[in-house]
Amino acid sequence: MKKMIAVLLTAVLILGVIQPVMADSDTLADWDIKVTTPEGTSSILKGDEGNYYIYPQEFGVIPYVMLRTYTEFADEEEFINDYFTGFMAEGYEDLEVTSEFAPVVIDGVRYYEIDYGYTVQGYEVRDRRVVKTVNGRTYMFASKEIDELDKTIGNLLEEVIADCVYYADGEPIELEEEVVDGGDYEIPRIDITDEDIEELDLEGSYVPLEGTDVEIYVPDIMEESLIPEGQPGAEYFIAIYGLPEVEESYAAVQLVPSNFTLEDYRAMLESMDEVEDIADFIINGIHFLRYFMPERDVVCLTTQKDGDPGYILEFSFSPISDEDYGEIAEIMGMTIRPVR
Repeated sequence: MKKMIAVLLTAVLILGVIQPVMADSDTLADWDIKVTTPEGTSSILKGDEGNYYIYPQEFGVIPYVMLRTYTEFADEEEFINDYFTGFMAEGYEDLEVTSEFAPVVIDGVRYYEIDYGYTVQGYEVRDRRVVKTVNGRTYMFASKEIDELDKTIGNLLEEVIADCVYYADGEPIELEEEVVDGGDYEIPRIDITDEDIEELDLEGSYVPLEGTDVEIYVPDIMEESLIPEGQPGAEYFIAIYGLPEVEESYAAVQLVPSNFTLEDYRAMLESMDEVEDIADFIINGIHFLRYFMPERDVVCLTTQKDGDPGYILEFSFSPISDEDYGEIAEIMGMTIRPVR
């Protein structure tokens, strides 16, 4: 499971052809930024929309990377929470926040990210927004993808962001003071496509988890187990699977009504002596805390969902010291995703 620090970036549908207004150089002087167009892509500034697009294929189709700037907001949080999420909800009736607003590190510099999901023309769009405020201007980078059409941008969004140079009064701005080395801000991303699953050569299927909007890939070699009775917290178990060849193995899922935030949960975990190596992960757009309990030979993945009431959703895998089971647990952990 510790191999989950490897970032597997994934991969979208014609949403109306964009008519090119003007080709633009890499330097967008009016926006105080220089954007490098990666090899194999093309870029255009659509004047009437005020958006700068980078396409890995023909103009006007998803997938693409987009940049827009704003000057009305003090910082990233004000932009997202006070304006942008509401703006998106006006445009998409089925809008969901699939990954909450959180810091993320790209090329050593701290940005902020929020992920959305919605349906367009019957297809589920995965929409990432990465935001940074520099010298009074808020830069919003976006990528749009549709997994079921097997269109992908790979790590194009991160590549574009990492190569940007910001300016003030015509001079480049140094961002070294904002570099974050490790710590809570460095959140690795893990994104798994259906094609990735096919390459695993491990037959199975995605199983939706009752009472949640989440599903997980369960290999056929795992067997469904009985929900424990009479044990503390037994009423919160919603699924348990085991590998018959490994004694006392389990992949368990618990759903606990709670308005705890992940920050609250982290604080509780940090007070427990048996808990080690707490870290953040974005898995298929969902923000998780991952932690180990070595004495129990278990790893846990925990996320939090808002609502009334909200809930904590936790996945536990044991024994991770068993090589065969550990590989299966890793696969299951990396496949947790919103129901499709």
